[in-house]
Amino acid sequence: MGLGCGACTTAAEYDEVIGGLSRRIKPGGRIAVTGLRHPDRWPEWLTRLGSAMSGPFGVADDHRFHHPWEAIEAHTTGAVYEEALAGAIYVAAGTMAGGA
Repeated sequence: MGLGCGACTTAAEYDEVIGGLSRRIKPGGRIAVTGLRHPDRWPEWLTRLGSAMSGPFGVADDHRFHHPWEAIEAHTTGAVYEEALAGAIYVAAGTMAGGA
């Protein structure tokens, strides 16, 4: 069994949400999250512009301080993390402990 989650990472309590979801997945199951992130190498003005342009889609400026990939790493084993588009998009996934 696997679970993909994107919108759950926009909640202020994303770590609690991911932790709760991970407890409901059977051992060996996987959870993955994807979303936009604040690229560390981008200038501040460009990040703010991107946040403003994404506002109509539910992206708030404070979302750039969310690090759901860290919650995936904390609640799973064998976590993987990859970025695309110069660090603006990420995907993180992990496996529930105890699987075969």
